[in-house]
Amino acid sequence: MTWQCWFTPFTRVPVSSMWCHALSLGVLGVMGAMVAVTGIYGMAAYSVSKRLKELGIRMALGAQRKEVLQAALGRAFKLLAFGSAAGLVLAPAAPGRHRSQALL
Repeated sequence: MTWQCWFTPFTRVPVSSMWCHALSLGVLGVMGAMVAVTGIYGMAAYSVSKRLKELGIRMALGAQRKEVLQAALGRAFKLLAFGSAAGLVLAPAAPGRHRSQALL
């Protein structure tokens, strides 16, 4: 029995295992990014829906559009920035053995 990549039936040429692993990780990365973006959108939409009356009152009292957007989306972007910074700082600290296994 020979090893076959999951997308070999869709191609006309044999695919190396390294290329298959790279493509699989890429697909999983894109799916993870889509889930993350959906979560951020959901969090921002929930925050805005809970504060809709407050934002309307701010607009009625003459608040600038920039101030209302900052009040509505400020927390979501702060959490996004914190999570991104934590990921960028902690990712290189991951044990090398696990990184090499994930890439090969």
